[in-house]
Amino acid sequence: MLARFLIIIAIVSGVIIAVILNTTTPASVGAFGILAVFILAYLILLSLMTFLVYGVSMSIAAGSKMIGIKQSSGRLSLQKAYYYATIIALAPIITISMQSIGGAGPYELALIGLFVVIGCLYVSKRTVR
Repeated sequence: MLARFLIIIAIVSGVIIAVILNTTTPASVGAFGILAVFILAYLILLSLMTFLVYGVSMSIAAGSKMIGIKQSSGRLSLQKAYYYATIIALAPIITISMQSIGGAGPYELALIGLFVVIGCLYVSKRTVR
């Protein structure tokens, strides 16, 4: 059910963002339209990152089973992959937002990376297998 929901959200967000980008300009759409573009881009990235994290988890589990590691961590459920993806998908959106105001230097990128690491650690500690 979650997989279908993520696919539908990604498709709808992609269509809406394509319409916004093809019919308006940043000056005519205003602040609400620019916010909508960032939110829609986040929803698309969230869906893609969820399936990417889930696929990487399945690949690692299959690879560890193939080479004979008996005590592997197993693969993530789609729901736990979604939790990780909520943090990971936010990093490109924050980076694009900071670049749009001219403040994405190495220090800021390091802080975004630290935010992602701390967020993923939080998710791993707060979720139950």
